[in-house]
Amino acid sequence: MKKIAMMLLAVALLAAVGACALAAGWTEYVNKDGAKVYADYNTDSKVIAKLNKGDKVTVTDIVDMRGKWKAVTIKVKGKKKTGFMLSKHLDATAPCNHKWGKWTVIDKPTCTRTGYRQRQCVKCGILDDEKMPKTDHTYGSWKVTREPTCTREGQRTRTCRVCGHKQTQTVAKIAHDFGKWTVTKEPTCTAKGSRYRKCRECGYREEQTMDKLPHDFGSWTVDKAATCTEKGSRTRTCRDCGYEEKQSIEKLPHDYKWEILEEATDHSAGKRQQVCQTCGHTEPAVSYDPDGTLRRGARGDDVRRVQQLLADQDYLTAKGVDGIFGGGMEKALMQFQKDQGLTPDGVGWPQTLQRLNHDFGPWTVSIPLTRASNGERVRVCKDCGFEQREVVDAGAIEKKRRGEDVRAIQQLLGSLGYNPGAYDGIYGAKLDTAYAAFAANNDVDFQPGRLWPAQVDALVNVWMASTSPDSFKGEGDVNTPVDLALTVTPASEAEAGSDMVTYNWTLSNMGSETCMFNALLLCYGDDPDFRQNPLTVVIDGVELKPNNANSASGSFTVASEWGEGRLNFSAMAVVESTGDVWNSNVVSY
Repeated sequence: MKKIAMMLLAVALLAAVGACALAAGWTEYVNKDGAKVYADYNTDSKVIAKLNKGDKVTVTDIVDMRGKWKAVTIKVKGKKKTGFMLSKHLDATAPCNHKWGKWTVIDKPTCTRTGYRQRQCVKCGILDDEKMPKTDHTYGSWKVTREPTCTREGQRTRTCRVCGHKQTQTVAKIAHDFGKWTVTKEPTCTAKGSRYRKCRECGYREEQTMDKLPHDFGSWTVDKAATCTEKGSRTRTCRDCGYEEKQSIEKLPHDYKWEILEEATDHSAGKRQQVCQTCGHTEPAVSYDPDGTLRRGARGDDVRRVQQLLADQDYLTAKGVDGIFGGGMEKALMQFQKDQGLTPDGVGWPQTLQRLNHDFGPWTVSIPLTRASNGERVRVCKDCGFEQREVVDAGAIEKKRRGEDVRAIQQLLGSLGYNPGAYDGIYGAKLDTAYAAFAANNDVDFQPGRLWPAQVDALVNVWMASTSPDSFKGEGDVNTPVDLALTVTPASEAEAGSDMVTYNWTLSNMGSETCMFNALLLCYGDDPDFRQNPLTVVIDGVELKPNNANSASGSFTVASEWGEGRLNFSAMAVVESTGDVWNSNVVSY
């Protein structure tokens, strides 16, 4: 009967396999990374491929009655292959990229048992659970069950409030409670001593060696005095044991004094050497400079003073006045020495510095300063006849200049119908072209690249003459939009040799509106008429805020030959919102 049953089971299996083989197969999904496909339904067989979670396979058969294995068809390098996979690694539906909710504690853990918690995927609803580890014991305070002493350890215990578990811990011995030291042998400078002390609790005795005492030396006695050629020696003796300590005394320094071998002059170095006044020892001879000499590498105020003298006589630039004697100063001195007929070695000898400190006479004008050209002045040294020449700058505006004065010139040219380009405050080619056209129409000499004060004067004169008198507002008061207050004071007397006088000026707006300071005008005469005979002193652009919130200021130097009669100043400013031109009060000298 058993054999017949086994045969019937085999026939049934064959029939099942045959039925599955006839089926076309169905799709299932791998639910584990690294799932293996075997050549046979046996884990000891060859591995055909490894698949990852989510990969699709075609299942063609369920191999055994328990459903442990499934026959599958997969593609390997573009070719179909048949193999076998464990059923637990396959699912009929695609794996979910789970999005888990919060954990819910099902069974809270304690210090004696594990707990259990659970969470659910909000997409597919599958549950995930995990064990929760036991918690730590919740101990109470420590209680000492045996007090420690200086001879034995103590003990303490604490108990868990939840499960009653006890934890025991050793308490370290306490320190001995020693009394005072008792000396058993006093130390000396030749022998060590000893002492002991006892614990008051247990009687433990601690012994200790005491170091020797230091020798009680008397004063040093010199046995041999030191000199600058030989060392000396000295001795001192202990008052207690008679021990002698000897010590050498270092040689004394030589008592040097300088002896001159070759005297220095005011234009050359000398030679000298140091000679010991005790033993006659000599050091090698060295060169030395006369007092006041400056050489390359020197620093300080003396160097700065000489550099300034060189700069004053155009041997050095202002940038080179830095108080450091470097290559630039050396070259400048060499050139000065050459010009003076001295040896051009670049050393600041007393003779060179004396020549550099010329005794100049007063300045005299060699080329008069005008509004259309620079001037020049000269002064001569009373001792050597050296001439120092200096340019007196007329204040020309050069090409590439940037500033509000350039912007004001651009605006004046534009208002007269000449195109200077953008009002950007930069002196460029377009400004030259515009002014050249203006100069041709108004018989004004002009060479591109530079605007002399006289050429700016001419521009302002034409602008004022071409502007209706109605466009000008007279001096206002605090109730008008603009109230310009001008002050002018002499800053210095006429400079010697130039007949020049400097004036400081300040302009503020006491009115209620903001305006732009445009120009400070100057004219000569007892009855000033700036529209008939104006001379521009300063042309600039400064915003003047109302109620004296800020001011414009500057200085100007004039020459006596520029005009006759009283010297008159007046300022004008423009209200940008209306274009009105306002005049300040007139200041006369």
